[in-house]
Amino acid sequence: MNDPMLPLPGLSSASGKSVVVKFDGGLLSSDGGILALREIEQRLEVADRLAACLVDRRAPDQITHSLADIIRFRLLMIGAGYEDGSTPIRCAATRCSRWRST
Repeated sequence: MNDPMLPLPGLSSASGKSVVVKFDGGLLSSDGGILALREIEQRLEVADRLAACLVDRRAPDQITHSLADIIRFRLLMIGAGYEDGSTPIRCAATRCSRWRST
């Protein structure tokens, strides 16, 4: 069955809204696959498992993001094709994109 209109069911909500993904864009390109990757990471708890293997030597009173959050962000950025890690920093500086959910 090769129907591009079939939805991708079972995605978790984002900011309290349901997420619906359809693959009907033809030859369009986007970062839509990152939603599926995020879902897989959440279900397998990859970032949490990796973070549990590390010792966090940072000062607890100065921590904004947990190790799991940092690892999760890096995994998703690599999955989205930003392996150098500098694109989100450039985008944040120029306000060209929003990487954090509100």
